[in-house]
Amino acid sequence: MDLLTYQFYGDYEEQAPWLDRWSRFTGKPLFNADSAYAVPHENMTNPYGPHCASQKERAGRFRNFVYQAFVRADFVGWCWCGWMDSWHSFQPERQHSGIQDAFGKYYVPLFE
Repeated sequence: MDLLTYQFYGDYEEQAPWLDRWSRFTGKPLFNADSAYAVPHENMTNPYGPHCASQKERAGRFRNFVYQAFVRADFVGWCWCGWMDSWHSFQPERQHSGIQDAFGKYYVPLFE
């Protein structure tokens, strides 16, 4: 295999010990294929990922992860889980939190 693909919903500080271990064990580049930060609201009460109180907090957590992970020589990529929100009317149990609402309007701020 060319790289190690993993899924981890969490801040960099939570992921770092695992990334260090996997990097030492495999010697391969690391790619987080599924992760997100979410802001619950009335139409999306139980989204996947760590919950944030606001879009500003979510943007900050996203930024902090990116700035810490991509300085690693062994970290090559990160996929956000879901481009658009999938509200509980569509996914009743757990929803995906995107960078757009269910109508395609981008959340602001995307970055602080």
